[in-house]
Amino acid sequence: MALRRTRYASYLACDIAPGPLAEAGARLQARFPGLAVSIFAGRHLQAGPAIAAQPDRQVLLFLGSSIGNYPDAEAIALLGGLRPSLRPGALLVLGTDMNLDPTTVISAYDDAAGVTSAFSLNVLTRLNREYDADFDLQGFRHAARWHPERKTMEISLQSVVDQQLTIGALGREVRFGAGEHVHLETCAKYDQGRVDGILAAAGFLSGSRFCDETGRYAVHVAIAAPR
Repeated sequence: MALRRTRYASYLACDIAPGPLAEAGARLQARFPGLAVSIFAGRHLQAGPAIAAQPDRQVLLFLGSSIGNYPDAEAIALLGGLRPSLRPGALLVLGTDMNLDPTTVISAYDDAAGVTSAFSLNVLTRLNREYDADFDLQGFRHAARWHPERKTMEISLQSVVDQQLTIGALGREVRFGAGEHVHLETCAKYDQGRVDGILAAAGFLSGSRFCDETGRYAVHVAIAAPR
């Protein structure tokens, strides 16, 4: 009943082609006829005008643990860059991985079944397929390195031999030395103080926090501070 009586607005901002977003928006519209859905496809910071134009109470969702892919300074720049689009009192719902013991973290990113390794090597498979490259998957190995001082996991592909490869679509040759790493991803793990610091620097007041039963993941509800 609430959906039929109240106007809701939803802005979907993603760095992907608009087609899948439009399809998702159409499904939402069909499922909830009272829901007003506005689609936006682009970089996060490009979504500012669409977010600012939302007429009702603003709630910005940044779920999963994607914020952990950014160094703290870049996370602050991202959230702080979106802050001017939010009116004071608007909510930010932020998901983070929480700080775990190193054994748990390493086993998650370098699992015995090889799932994460296959995921990393698939980057080379796609380069070969989509960019006419000639990467030999046997010439690289998945590497997961935990940096306790930064509380971050660094994922890379390490060349196991000296090699020279070609990326045909770019017209480039690339050399890798044995032992050289190709950085793929950084995954930060947080304690509450680190999260509060990022939020404060980005212009938000820390509010409620909800954790899973193991304490490994948290959803933080922050409030846009008065300007």
